[in-house]
Amino acid sequence: MTYFILTRRLRPQDASWMARSEEPHLIVFGQGLLSDFTPVKEKTTIYALQEEVKETGLVPQYEGKLELKSGGELVDLLLGAQLVHL
Repeated sequence: MTYFILTRRLRPQDASWMARSEEPHLIVFGQGLLSDFTPVKEKTTIYALQEEVKETGLVPQYEGKLELKSGGELVDLLLGAQLVHL
């Protein structure tokens, strides 16, 4: 499975890159939490680090599936996955 990792604000080319994947998964950190996720397809699952969301108060605004994960849960997801840093 492919997971896209976003650490800065989402750009239009990032959304088009993810659109090539049938069911993309996006992990957002830092400035990525402030992104406008409107161009991201609703079938995309977005994951955010639960601890960072609690600390900053920034929850990604997204109409599709959004999951908050602990650090350990994210590591479990990423083991054996293909990672693409946007």
